Amino acid sequence: MADYGADQYRWEHGILKGHEGHGCSWDQGGRAPCPDEERRHRQQSQKQHDSKVHGHRPGYGMPHKHRAQETAYQEDCIAAVETLLRGIGEDPDREGLEDTPKRYVKALLELTEGYREDPAEILETQFDVPYDQMVVVSGIEFTSLCEHHILPFTGKAVVGYIPRDRVVGLSKIARVVHVFARRLQVQERLTQQIAEAIQEHVEPIGVGVVVTATHQCMTIRGAKEDMDAKMTTSALLGVMRDSPDARAEFLALARTNGGHK
Repeated sequence: MADYGADQYRWEHGILKGHEGHGCSWDQGGRAPCPDEERRHRQQSQKQHDSKVHGHRPGYGMPHKHRAQETAYQEDCIAAVETLLRGIGEDPDREGLEDTPKRYVKALLELTEGYREDPAEILETQFDVPYDQMVVVSGIEFTSLCEHHILPFTGKAVVGYIPRDRVVGLSKIARVVHVFARRLQVQERLTQQIAEAIQEHVEPIGVGVVVTATHQCMTIRGAKEDMDAKMTTSALLGVMRDSPDARAEFLALARTNGGHK
């Protein structure tokens, strides 16, 4: 059963709206609605958010009309970086900084290229393989940007799934991790999005994702303590969540092969 506090938060913030009409409800003890309906409403909420923010197919890449506007956007971004440099007391026209705004914008576009990629396209190539055991891909390194400070957090992901009747290539799993990592993120949402994308487009019996990362927003600013501190998050769907044996097997493999203690 999901943790009451977390589910109550989701309910109060509108992520679980509409459960009454789908045969799920809170009991008097404040227990969570059924997991499948919770997941469906969370996905819908994220898709609506993505549609508002990015103005495109919910949760996926930037449309062609936006790509046509990128040059104009980049000019605005370059001017904004020049303003930031002046704000900290620098001269953006001096030697050494003259091309920095352009370089920064180019780097930022590269670090957020996941907005312009579609996980559905990455996962559409699948293979008929009679395999019903767990598939685990470990040690997937990534770099993402914390959406609160736009500072990097880096780490490794372990992704596992139990095929229903089709499998995907090894590199596709890693690419899905990078699609969602190359956006402004929080680690909790990154972990969940990876799992939900595989569940939606591959339709396995179950999916598990474990992500461990170090966040520079904690290690190089603020208290600047705990330089070795790491954050670990997990997302379990389907049989990985519902079956204690499958969950234990995946988490054991994640600890062994992914370095998660």
